[in-house]
Formats: sequence, C-alpha cells, structure tokens
Amino acid sequence: MPKIQKSVCRNISLSGARFAFSAPPCHTKWGAQESFPSSFNIFNENEYVRGHKDNAPFIQCFNSQWDIKGFPVVGRRIGWINFSVCVTYIKNASNLFKKLEFEKSLTKLHASTYGIDGKENRHTYETFINWEPQSINGNTWVNYLTRNENDGTTAFTLTWEIPISDQHALSVIFTYYNVCNNAKTDATVKAFSRGVMQTAHLKLSPSAQEQKEAAEKQWPNQKYSEYMEPLRWIRPKKDFISVEEYFADDDT
Repeated sequence: MPKIQKSVCRNISLSGARFAFSAPPCHTKWGAQESFPSSFNIFNENEYVRGHKDNAPFIQCFNSQWDIKGFPVVGRRIGWINFSVCVTYIKNASNLFKKLEFEKSLTKLHASTYGIDGKENRHTYETFINWEPQSINGNTWVNYLTRNENDGTTAFTLTWEIPISDQHALSVIFTYYNVCNNAKTDATVKAFSRGVMQTAHLKLSPSAQEQKEAAEKQWPNQKYSEYMEPLRWIRPKKDFISVEEYFADDDT
C-alpha cells in the first residue's frame, strides 16, 4: 500500500472554492504522475469532459494511481488503486444545497448512466452500498461504496461527495481492483482512503457560501439520510461478447 507518511499536499482552486488534500505520490509499475493545473473554472463548459450535451459533464481535477503489493519478499502486485478528484455539473438540479435534492440528483445520475436506459447498462452495477454521511474538517460529505462488474473484472469504488454550488458537486473517488481476492485488501484500502480524506479541507466560494446559507434558512434542520437503499442492476455474466458490444465498451 502507498505510505500516508509520504503524502504531498495539493491545493485546487474551483472558481473561488478551495480544496486541499494530501496524498502519496503516484507509485505504479506502469505510467507516471499526470500533470494537472491547480485552478479550474467550473462555470466554463469547455473545461468539461463529454461536452455540453451530457446531462452531467465533469472536470477531472486530479488523478493518480498506486499499486497494491503482496508480501514484501514476493513484491507481486495484487491490485491497484485509482484516485481521482472530479467536479460534476448536474444541470437539472434545482439546488444541491438542499440535502434531499442532492441525494435525489445523485440517484438520478446513477440511474441515467447505469440503469435500464443508461449508456452503460450492459454490466452489473451496484451503488450506495454502506451509505453514510461523514463530517470531515467542518464539512458534511456523503460516502458510499460502488461495485461494478465488467467482463469478469470487478471494480470497487469508495466515493465521497459534497456540493460546491447549487449545481456542482465535488467527488473524491478511490477505485480499486482486488486481483487476487485478498481478504485484507478491502479493509486496507478503506482505511487508507479514510486517511486521505481526513486531510481534506474545503472552503466554498463566497457566492456558494451564500447559496448554502440561503438553503439552510429555507430548509432548516435538514440532514442527509442515515441510510440509502442501494441501487442494484444485476446483469447475467456472459462467456463471450459480440463485436458490437466490444466496440460499444471501447467507446464509453
């Protein structure tokens, strides 16, 4: 596992909002740390992946990867973690600072992508597992686990999300692959990701802070749900895929 003690502090500016966290340097057998700017204009649609036509385009603000290795003597890779920080523009949201609206928008986003009519509806997808609101350094995030099967490979994703404007959400995502189904890997990755999140500090922009305070005044005493029913789309495993499905997967 990467060493938390070797973490490097990073600061990201998001149109007046400031997000800081500490994470270890990229450490993987293949590839190197990609360079990312330290400032993003979340109101400029040209900065978003997928373009303006998507219902929820996103900006990838940071990405890194770490290998998970087995016993030191062997040094064999038994999995890896992909870490990313993203901003999603949720166009159809009325006000993400209304906590129930935030939950509703996340539900719609997952359903529109992975549900029956979603663009990525060929594989088993389960999310909102172990849903939990968490207070971290003065901000309340929602945290949940996602399980995604794709052609015999299962990816697990630990996600922390929080609104940073009435239509923008910040996501911190740890996606990992437990190649050897090592029993300790899940618990170890969970502990590691929580360690990184304990360094996360978010300060909203002045305009977003005003939106948040107005929402709290309009909907006083609002809280995130302590439990969310997991969304599950279970699809049968296939021994083979067609040429059309192969290229469809390659396009997504």
